[in-house]
Amino acid sequence: MLQRLQSIFQNTFFTAFVLFVILVISLASAISAVILLPTSIGEEPQTLFLDEMYYFSSLELGTFDYLDIEYTQGGFIVPAYTRSGSVKGVSLIGDASYYFYPDDSGFRDQGELTELYMPINEEQLAMLLLRTEFTEITSRNQLISADNETISLEESADLFDDIRHQASALMLQKPEMYISIHLFGYKRLYLPDANIAMAMLITSEGDRLVYNENSTITLYDSQTSEQLFQSTHPFIEYGYPPDNLLLYALITLSLLLFSAIIVVWLLTVDLDEHKRVQELVKHIEYPHWLIALALLLYFITQFLIMPYSISDYWVPVLIACNYLLIILVFCKNSYEREYIGLTFKHWGHAISSALLLGFFFQMLGSFNIPTSFNIESYTDLLSMFLIAFFFYALINEIIFRGIIQNYIERLTTTWIAIIGTAGIVALINYIINQYIYNMAHIEVLLQSFLIAPVGSVVLSLLYVRTRSLLASSLLATLLIILPRILVF
Repeated sequence: MLQRLQSIFQNTFFTAFVLFVILVISLASAISAVILLPTSIGEEPQTLFLDEMYYFSSLELGTFDYLDIEYTQGGFIVPAYTRSGSVKGVSLIGDASYYFYPDDSGFRDQGELTELYMPINEEQLAMLLLRTEFTEITSRNQLISADNETISLEESADLFDDIRHQASALMLQKPEMYISIHLFGYKRLYLPDANIAMAMLITSEGDRLVYNENSTITLYDSQTSEQLFQSTHPFIEYGYPPDNLLLYALITLSLLLFSAIIVVWLLTVDLDEHKRVQELVKHIEYPHWLIALALLLYFITQFLIMPYSISDYWVPVLIACNYLLIILVFCKNSYEREYIGLTFKHWGHAISSALLLGFFFQMLGSFNIPTSFNIESYTDLLSMFLIAFFFYALINEIIFRGIIQNYIERLTTTWIAIIGTAGIVALINYIINQYIYNMAHIEVLLQSFLIAPVGSVVLSLLYVRTRSLLASSLLATLLIILPRILVF
């Protein structure tokens, strides 16, 4: 009886059918979770549109409890609209002074700012316009400058375009204000509700300060991620992010990522390279100090030089040295090349699986279906692909799959190697996200201990099933370039 059950589960068609049923159930559960908990997946950064703008001669911004902003030399109010026409935020362009004075803390911060962005709705925009006398501006209007001199039509048109350009550039920085995650190459934002007061201030020194006022009052520098001030608000109880966001996000993201793992297994169900790899292991022996040297070169490049932009010159040099060391140490003969995965075995299956997975993951990351491509020229596309493949994807896959995972697998089992590699990826992401990029607590938890390790499991499983670095490297490359060229 036991042998009969084993033969049933070893049947490729039966296994594929079971995996397909599991995939349908997990995707249906994920879609249901998004419908029931719409904030759990966040939303993609929206393209906002500028229509009218308003000129004012003076304005005292009374939006916040502990932050005063005063314009005495005039400025511009530039509302930002969604595609459907609803107000999403507003940019204030002009020189102003700000004063931050949280009660009983002894902390004070003041200075000059040149630009400010606030997320607001239609009602809040109307209240803002009621606080000052304004003139609606088009490119055909004449303006009165601060010294009461009339600006000519030509200057007015140039000024109109300049202000729109400033406001557009400022809005591109607004995602820095929000909790966000990166899912299969897509940034997804967890936006606050309308009761949360927030602002991004661009100071005259060029600093970007983000101010949040909810149950917690915070002021931080988004460029350096330095927390300047944090305190509990004495009157406001609701906060950002909400307490239940982490739980909701864990539920939905876990279902989506589990679906991704099932899809990899389904596409490679007819492949089993375990026996061949066991034979190859008998012919493989690497000196431990050379493995350590390869890992050291990689980590110096990826986690010390690149994040801190110490030297753009040394990045390609160190990556080239890494490749040279890998070729000399890990690819001396055909056994070693096949074992590490630098082979074109199953190349058709590898390429087709990577392409299908790449496009499927784009739909999971964007929660949308692509309709076309945005490609300026095929030369640019080829250049983008080669840079992503050789300087990011392939070197990462050689290190994590070809060296680390294979080394753990030789000492233990395949699944322990996959999980162990995912644990190393989680630890590395935690260190980078917590201490280099200074992410918020909820971002660190979701990105470092859910998305990154499950992404590693997806790539590891594809590598184990095909035993080809071509498959996992191509998939990693597609996750880099597809979000830049797909149109939804």
